[in-house]
Amino acid sequence: MRTQIAWAGGIAGGLMVVALGAGCSPQAETAVIDDVRERPGTSSAPMMETSIVDRFGMRPAEAHGPNDGHGHGADERSAESDLGWTVPEGWQELAPTSMRRANFRVAGSPDAECYLTFLPGGAGGVEANVNRWRGQIGLPAFSPEEIGQLPLRKLVGGDAVFVDMTGDYRGMGSDAKPDYRMVGLILEAPSATLFLKMTGPAAVIDGEIEHFHELAGSFAMREPRASTSTPDRPNSAQGLSWVTPPGWIRGGERSMRLVTLSPESAPDTECYVTFLPGSAGGVLANINRWRGQMGQGDLTEDEVAALPKYSVLESEAVFIEIEGNFVGMSGDEIRDAGFLGLIGSAGTGTLFVKMTGAGDVIRAEREHFIDFCESLSVDEGN
Repeated sequence: MRTQIAWAGGIAGGLMVVALGAGCSPQAETAVIDDVRERPGTSSAPMMETSIVDRFGMRPAEAHGPNDGHGHGADERSAESDLGWTVPEGWQELAPTSMRRANFRVAGSPDAECYLTFLPGGAGGVEANVNRWRGQIGLPAFSPEEIGQLPLRKLVGGDAVFVDMTGDYRGMGSDAKPDYRMVGLILEAPSATLFLKMTGPAAVIDGEIEHFHELAGSFAMREPRASTSTPDRPNSAQGLSWVTPPGWIRGGERSMRLVTLSPESAPDTECYVTFLPGSAGGVLANINRWRGQMGQGDLTEDEVAALPKYSVLESEAVFIEIEGNFVGMSGDEIRDAGFLGLIGSAGTGTLFVKMTGAGDVIRAEREHFIDFCESLSVDEGN
């Protein structure tokens, strides 16, 4: 039973910022929260199943039904999908939510569930999230050394940290549930952190571990579809339109990115757009995360408030430029790099535009970057 689904905003910086986040029942903590329970009565479409037009609130989203049990949702998602998986035998696929990119009832048990989520950036780091999970199951925190000894398993082609715990599970506002088992995977990917988590009565989960690993190993991205664009010609993707700067070309599709572009003369320099639901951590936190990637110190709230603003998608967006040595999520370093970034609200979420590359290229493309950002508009005909 094979399913494909489209990601909101991308594995990006924002997928989207996607998580890919996790936790069975949501838990109210001051640590990074990757578990979100939808309020009763909402009829809006899951975020990853809507075009950016719907996400920006330009028109009502149509409700989508749950998976029909044969690998297809009621809306027959396919054309925009970039992630696929195989539903384990005996499991039921549930409708996704605004945070759960894939959502399952385990072995038909109403008390056992498994889901895939993502959060932008490091999401607090592996150590913090492992120990948050251990707190949920009533266990003491692991030391960094103990976390470093945890096994690795495959998730979306990457090496994810695997945890397996049994204890008294406590969800948000609920009494402790004795003899529960929790297994999970945490993968730090470029610009996002992925979480796959399964919880339920130990008697149920004990027999579903192999299915859990089969599911994790089945997650795969579709091959990117390469495309090009003509300078100064409007282009669009997922309901977003723009004017491509002279000399820029459009790259292949990437998970969690709405579009990626590069100067044709500098293909290693990338400019990309992502969209994440809600505030995505806020302007201050994201700008300081970007500055950290460039080896620079944090800005204060007053310093961020003084940064230049541009009108993007009928909203005021904050613009920042940074120079330094760029270190990405993969650990690759670009010395004497340049960084251009823009963050603005967009309907129900936050829009991110980010450009990194060699410093001399970034300086030469600065005005093109700003022109590109200001050209962004919602394509209502998409």
